[in-house]
Amino acid sequence: MPRFYIMRHAKSDWQNLLSDIDRPLNARGAQDAARIGKELAQRESTPGIILASPATRARQTAAAVAAAFPSPPPTETIDSLYLADAARLRAALERHIDRHPLLIAHNPGLDELLLALCGSHVPRTATGKLMTTANVAIIEAKDSETLYLPGACRLIALIRPKAL
Repeated sequence: MPRFYIMRHAKSDWQNLLSDIDRPLNARGAQDAARIGKELAQRESTPGIILASPATRARQTAAAVAAAFPSPPPTETIDSLYLADAARLRAALERHIDRHPLLIAHNPGLDELLLALCGSHVPRTATGKLMTTANVAIIEAKDSETLYLPGACRLIALIRPKAL
C-alpha cells in the first residue's frame, strides 16, 4: 500500500507588502514546520521526495521539514502546485506515488484533495477547519492505480502543530 503525505505550508508573514507568492514564513510558521518535520522523523515516516509549491512559504516549509530527517529527502519545486486545485495536486501525487511523496501546497485545494481521497469523515478543528497551517496528513492508498477513485485512501494520521 503506497503511503504519502499532504501538508499545508506553515504560517506566513503578512507584515510585508510582498506579492502572495513571495510571502515568507513568520517565526511561528518556521517553528511549526520544524516541529512537524521532527514529529514525522520520530514516527519513522520518511517521505521519499518532497513536492513543493513555488511559493516562498511552501519552499521554506519544505526546507524546515526536510532538515529534521537524518537523510533529508530531495525536494522538487513544481510550478503547477501554486494555488492548485485538487485535480492538479492529485496529478502531482500520482506521478510520484511510488516515491512516497510529501506534497506541500495551499488551501482550498488541499482541503478538497483530502476530502476526495479519504471521504468526509476526516476530523476537523473546533472551528470546522481541515488543513490548518503546517498541518500534515499521513495517507495510505489501497494501491497506486486507484488513487483517483473517491474515498480510495485511508487517513493514518492528521497531525497539527498545536497538538504537539
